[in-house]
Amino acid sequence: MEPFLKLVAKDLYSRYGDDLEGVTLVFPTRRAGLFFAKHLASMVNKPLWHPPVVAISDIMLQASGYRLADQLSLVLELYKVYSRVMESDDSFDKFYYWGEVMLMDFDSVDKYRVDSSLLFRNIQAIKELEGKFDAVSEEQREALASFIHLFEIETESEIKSRFLTIWDVLGSIYQEFKDQLNNQGLVYEGMAYHAAADLFDRGEVKGLSEGMYAFVGFNALNDCEKALFKYFKREEKALFYWDYDTYYTQDDVQEAGNFIRANMLLFPNAIGSQHFSNLKENRQITVIGSPTGVAQAKLVPTLLEEIQSKGGQLDESCAIIFPEEQYLLPVLRALPRNLERLNITMGYPIKETSAFTLLDFLMKLQQGARTTGTDVRFYLRDVLSVLGHPYLSLVDPVATQKLQRNLIDDNRIYPKAVSLRNGDLLSMIFTPVTTGQEALRYLRDVVIELAKMLTNLTQEEAQSDASRLDLEYLYALYQSITRLVDLLSIEKTEISLKVAGQLVRKVFSQQRVSFKGEPLAGLQLMGFLETRALDFKNLVILSMNDEALPGKHNNPTFITPSLRTAFGLPDYKHQEAIYAYYFYRLIQRAERVFLVYKNRNDGPQTGEVSRYVLQLRMENGIKVEERSVQFDLNLPEPVVMEVVKDSSIMEKLNTYLDSTADRYLSPSALTSYITCSLRFYYRYVLGLKEVEEATEEVDSPLFGSILHQAMFQLLNEFVGKVISESQLMAMAKDTDSIGKAVDSAFRIEFLRGEKDGDLQLLGRNLIVKNVVEKLVVKMLTLDAKRAPFTLVELEQKHTVRVKFQVDSQPQSVAIGGMVDRLEQADGSMVVIDYKTGAYKLKGIFSMVEDLFSPEHIGKQKEVFQTLLYSRIVAERFPEARVRPALWFVRNPDPDYRPGVFLKEAKIVRMVDSFSDFAPEFNRSLEGLLVEIFSTETPFTQTTVADSCLNCTYKMICAK
Repeated sequence: MEPFLKLVAKDLYSRYGDDLEGVTLVFPTRRAGLFFAKHLASMVNKPLWHPPVVAISDIMLQASGYRLADQLSLVLELYKVYSRVMESDDSFDKFYYWGEVMLMDFDSVDKYRVDSSLLFRNIQAIKELEGKFDAVSEEQREALASFIHLFEIETESEIKSRFLTIWDVLGSIYQEFKDQLNNQGLVYEGMAYHAAADLFDRGEVKGLSEGMYAFVGFNALNDCEKALFKYFKREEKALFYWDYDTYYTQDDVQEAGNFIRANMLLFPNAIGSQHFSNLKENRQITVIGSPTGVAQAKLVPTLLEEIQSKGGQLDESCAIIFPEEQYLLPVLRALPRNLERLNITMGYPIKETSAFTLLDFLMKLQQGARTTGTDVRFYLRDVLSVLGHPYLSLVDPVATQKLQRNLIDDNRIYPKAVSLRNGDLLSMIFTPVTTGQEALRYLRDVVIELAKMLTNLTQEEAQSDASRLDLEYLYALYQSITRLVDLLSIEKTEISLKVAGQLVRKVFSQQRVSFKGEPLAGLQLMGFLETRALDFKNLVILSMNDEALPGKHNNPTFITPSLRTAFGLPDYKHQEAIYAYYFYRLIQRAERVFLVYKNRNDGPQTGEVSRYVLQLRMENGIKVEERSVQFDLNLPEPVVMEVVKDSSIMEKLNTYLDSTADRYLSPSALTSYITCSLRFYYRYVLGLKEVEEATEEVDSPLFGSILHQAMFQLLNEFVGKVISESQLMAMAKDTDSIGKAVDSAFRIEFLRGEKDGDLQLLGRNLIVKNVVEKLVVKMLTLDAKRAPFTLVELEQKHTVRVKFQVDSQPQSVAIGGMVDRLEQADGSMVVIDYKTGAYKLKGIFSMVEDLFSPEHIGKQKEVFQTLLYSRIVAERFPEARVRPALWFVRNPDPDYRPGVFLKEAKIVRMVDSFSDFAPEFNRSLEGLLVEIFSTETPFTQTTVADSCLNCTYKMICAK
């Protein structure tokens, strides 16, 4: 069957032949005109002037004699009128959204030639005139009554009050706004349409082509467009080409035919009806349910393969249709690389692009800046968001990665701006701005610089699809920001930094990037509205869900549904009929159609298939195949991971045995091996560490480090001395010294050594500081009860070499770590380890064997750590009695005494000396070291499931 545009080309050529250049062609889209040219070219074998092609909007604007203003200019002009009429001091950004709503309403009023003075009467006047509308139908009377009833409800609300306030002056705003534009020779589109329609009615049109006009492929017409069509019909200067199918035009129930039926009565079709009965012919229609939106994109290559397997070509006869534009990029990534050509002619939401994300990050960066004295500082999270953006990583990876690493290492929550300016781009980005106008110029300059740097990349990178798309995004942003800067400058409108951020987000929230290519070559990718008047042999239509097709059309408006009905303005029924026509018209000549939809709920999306699919399923004469894409939820058999100690692994492992190397096994390393030897392998053999991140709030490990550091600050001067009860009580009461010590601890541990600027702790961190101070007081008070004692050491690292024999070879390895505190009291050397975590049922063990068992180590690793430290201290002080002591600082018991406790039967007693357990502990420790360094024992996964819950490497081993 022949495409509609080919039928039109044949008919026009048969009528005018070589004189076709005298006919002006009017299409609903630019793409339709290009496809028409292709069909026309296939019919002639000699050079021929192509007839001129225009859009209806061009005709209307030319006929009106006015100049079309851009959207931003219109909103600014409307803002002035609104502020004057309403006597309002609302900021421009607050008005912007409602200004666009007003513009849309005014546009509809003009295009449908509504009596604005009647529509915008105040509510009281409409009520007084109720029953006096002689020219309206009964349905319109009911709609007006419904509208009035909304305001007879006695309950008041802010929204209702706001609506009434604006509604009462909406007519004045409308008229004054139009007068203001008239004085400047400017119009919005509806205003141009209305002016042109009046001229068409009077036959006073000037400046248009004198020849014939062919109107091709239109559907719903507003009243101004009808006036245009009627004028050319009266002048006998028009041909009308309607595309339809008798399937829906001969059935009044079919909403798809609503407008075409009426149009063909007023403006008869130039082509005979014998060409328009195709929908019921044999064709393959396949409806596919997909679990997610991304799964739809992944399905596209499979459907394209199926099209090819059945003789279809992936050329201009095949199209992928996007009712929801956000799936364009996922589909582009999914398409096979060997696809020779494709063409994108559609709009993509700019708010979905990386370029817009960067602009948003930059505005948040500037809005979050703070000034202290002469220093400007940016918020760390905002800085890292900007530095981590793909564009910066692409154009200057070395500088951005180095700066990110330094910031994370230093953990400065508010780094100085001057410390961030490394290179031209970063210097530009981290220059503070204070006003909205400065912010917009700043965004424009950053966009220009980024575009230059992207363009200057290597030729291969610059020619990639991704690079070209990025430059398209940046160019679109540059145009809009420049226009916004110019408008604000011309209008002398001052805005704040906050307003600039809101304005940028609102301006770009509805903007789309237009992709332009050669539509006559390659696989076609297009939005749903781009398909008007076009036909394809093979179609893949995504997002066939009801929320996308027909979609939700309850757009914001000041004109309520009841008034829309009363005055003949388009409503949701109007929109649904339009989309129904587009859908049926698109598939009526296709040979294969794949309709893909999401069949599962996804947040606000219901997973409900489009009503048009339901109609196809239920209507006679159309066969529909059903398919469903499912996830395979069968879990694979767990793979037991095992790492054999080959020569390369042993080479890394044996670095711990080198007595000249500064390497040792800490308690954490040994408990890691006991817990899971594979975890030990990842961390201590391969060296896979967690990526360190900036810490905005103090977490549990950092809390412990701060407390340790605060105690060190307070007690360090007493190292090597006997400390008395009175000294400790005096320290506990000295809140100033404690506060300074805690502040210093925060600087060292939280801010990682920052000395400049005030220590500004907010929110949870301030609460943490208070908690630390109270715990310090509590610890000093408890120390006073234990005094006097000699403070031997604080926060000192100790290591010893432990000898063992492995594979018949004598070896030794250093073990050690940081001992929190070593003191001498009651004839014992007490090894104290502070613990800031949970204290219940902690610090207790039943036998040494449990400390080396994967089943028990999770609850007893603190005991293992302290006994290991005691083992080290005992070797250093062989004559001393060494007592291990765990100090759980959160324990609220006033008589609490730090220690390690042994549970035998039902009796729990404090361990007085490590020597009681030394032989068994040393044997078990040597056995553990033999296992670690033996080539016969592989690294394997743990069998204790609880050990995997918080493991850093669980995603690697997939246990």
